[in-house]
Amino acid sequence: MNENFSMQIKKELCTKLTDRDKKSACLYGLLLFSHRFSYNGDTSFRTECLHLALIFPNLLKNVFENVDFDYLERPLQNGNKSYTFKFSHDDVNIIVKEFNIKPIREIDLTKIDNNSMMSFISGVFLTCGSVSNPNKDYHLEFSVSQEVLANDLLTILKNLGFNFKVVKRKNFYIVYVKGSENIEDILTFMGAESSTLEVMNVKIFKSLQNRINRRSNCEKANYTRSLNAIQKQVDDIEYIDSTIGIENLPDVLVETAYIRLENPDMSLRELCEQFQEPIGRSGLNRRLQKISAIAQSIKDGTYD
Repeated sequence: MNENFSMQIKKELCTKLTDRDKKSACLYGLLLFSHRFSYNGDTSFRTECLHLALIFPNLLKNVFENVDFDYLERPLQNGNKSYTFKFSHDDVNIIVKEFNIKPIREIDLTKIDNNSMMSFISGVFLTCGSVSNPNKDYHLEFSVSQEVLANDLLTILKNLGFNFKVVKRKNFYIVYVKGSENIEDILTFMGAESSTLEVMNVKIFKSLQNRINRRSNCEKANYTRSLNAIQKQVDDIEYIDSTIGIENLPDVLVETAYIRLENPDMSLRELCEQFQEPIGRSGLNRRLQKISAIAQSIKDGTYD
């Protein structure tokens, strides 16, 4: 995932505006939720998304035949570019009248025709939406400048069945949703199916990676426990040898003690194969436990 995931989604959304109603609904969402579009003299629409900048003139022409703009492109310190469309005061008046954009902004559902809600939400996302990299987190949000507008958006999203919430962050109202399935649902609704698949693939990979890590950690833990058990067996046998002598153990335990000392790196299964007479793991384990008990009784002074 080389490019910013939000930009990747916006690039995909820009390819889904295929008819006049969808273009109009998208443009309405773009301008209504734009942080920069205002009434104060010459105003502008600015974006850092090249793909949106490329289709924006077409969206305008689709709705407004006589609205003109000045175009400005400039580099940013982060290495990206900003693309600005400046409008005259008269052109702004035409736009706000057509879309009924008031100083205290509200969503006018009459401006979203013929089941074009997905395109309207896409326009909102294009102008003020972002998604975290799914490799790190599952978080999608719309950064909205006005409380009424944020609550309108929240109501629409909830009515559509999406589990969004709103919180204030500094001077903005953040309409957000968490969880991979919630993000998959809203991306699919907006038309970003390829991005949805990428979120799903990342989730599958992370799940598989977590499963591998858990198995690896379990195997490491088992290996550590096995090494500790073997080391204790060797320590107990060496202690017995330095006190009463291995040869004074019962005959069946003498053989076991010597075989363990000679093969300190072997597992119980491998150790079983070193005996002349066949012995199973459970039988060998009982012998080693008896040796350990004898070593402890010697330490306690209770060995007879």
